[in-house]
Amino acid sequence: MKQVFVTILTATLVQTATAADMHDKPMDRMPMEQPMQVEQPDSAAPTAKARGTIKGIDAAKGAITLSHGPVPSLKWPSMTMGFTTTLEQLKGLTVGDEVNFEFQSQGMEARIVSIQKAD
Repeated sequence: MKQVFVTILTATLVQTATAADMHDKPMDRMPMEQPMQVEQPDSAAPTAKARGTIKGIDAAKGAITLSHGPVPSLKWPSMTMGFTTTLEQLKGLTVGDEVNFEFQSQGMEARIVSIQKAD
């Protein structure tokens, strides 16, 4: 019985330490492949709108990293995360630009639908 208790306690402490380590990290610093690639856009996925700042662009991977404000429609807090995008959508955008964007999100995949510099 004592061994079972020690095993459960150890597992709980490891999970708590892992969760605490990830608590205040931006999404692009979390231990996951980033950004996730979307093979085929899902036109059935709902779209959401946000405003943010471009933190990184990787045209070769079709990716953009945005630090965005809250997204009430998805109950998301402000965060920094990667999105998949097209080369066409990246034209004229640079790191540091403030942008308004619309995106689709399913699970851990987020894809830019439209993006433009903010006024």
